[in-house]
Amino acid sequence: MAQMSRLSLAFLPLEKLQIFDNAAELVSTLDCPEVQSDHSLMLTLDWKPQYTSRLIPLKVRHNPLTTELNQVLKPRWEFLQSILPCQSKLPELIAQPTGVSCTIVILVDGLSWADFSSYWPDTALAQPVLVDGASTTEQGMKRIVGKPPIAERLFAMGYDRTYGFSYWTREDNFLTDRLFVLFGNNVEKVRDFQDVLERLKDIDLNNAYVQIVRQGLDGLCHRHRDRPNPETYVKDLAQDWNSLLELLQKQGVSAQVFLTSDHGILWKEGHDLQVWMHGKWIDSPRYLKYSYPSPQTLEVNFEDNNYTLLNYPYIGRDFKSNEWGMHGGLSFEESIVPLLTANIN
Repeated sequence: MAQMSRLSLAFLPLEKLQIFDNAAELVSTLDCPEVQSDHSLMLTLDWKPQYTSRLIPLKVRHNPLTTELNQVLKPRWEFLQSILPCQSKLPELIAQPTGVSCTIVILVDGLSWADFSSYWPDTALAQPVLVDGASTTEQGMKRIVGKPPIAERLFAMGYDRTYGFSYWTREDNFLTDRLFVLFGNNVEKVRDFQDVLERLKDIDLNNAYVQIVRQGLDGLCHRHRDRPNPETYVKDLAQDWNSLLELLQKQGVSAQVFLTSDHGILWKEGHDLQVWMHGKWIDSPRYLKYSYPSPQTLEVNFEDNNYTLLNYPYIGRDFKSNEWGMHGGLSFEESIVPLLTANIN
């Protein structure tokens, strides 16, 4: 009987382990002589003091959300999908009837749980999410918005106003057009998050859905000449988040606000990455747009497209001189992102 993170189970020999949802069921199994178990270990995370004399009590101090998760990410892929919120399920989670006047979603381009938990001032309102596919901007953003998209799901619940904010217009960017497919002309091009805040002061947010695309760490890892400082960007993002919540409180708007990311960043520094070459790499040194099973890869499917993700610590080529990080493949740094939730009443 253990006090430990459920995610820590991924580090245990699951083939030898029988997991019980509650301690009473485990004790009942032990007391039943007819029950035969093929498992050498029985475990429950349902800590009940009354059973400490019957079961071996363990208090495990283990943080599973570190780069050590890379040791089990591929072999425990299906198990992790069963215990972590998956990115592809976020539309269902977000589009829930809550009775609030407004739902706001901030889509951050590049923010890992690793960078978020290291630099965000307060992570109490956040939970880790598994990027269950290629950790790319296009695929990640499309998974979050969903099919049918969040806007359509909320429209069916009475949220008949839509407002979108992006660095691009629907006309000059294919992905923007896809992400804001039901927003019509209600997508505004902005320079920064301050533009968004100023615009929201003049908008009627009753029965509204607001979708915001915001720059994250993606721009720092590609084509950046000076050594990047992720801490500054994450703290700026936290300030934008707090400014938005303060604005909603001042306006007296009841709202549910979400912030999540399309993918994280596998930074060059701090990792002993190994170049693994095969044929012609397409688009990214971290994935292939076709099937190629190998001990170094994981195959995933999204929207009927096969992707072959390179597992940590393999990369398809060396870093360029102005390249500080990569994404697209399978790693704790790329594949675990935050979901931040706040309720304004």
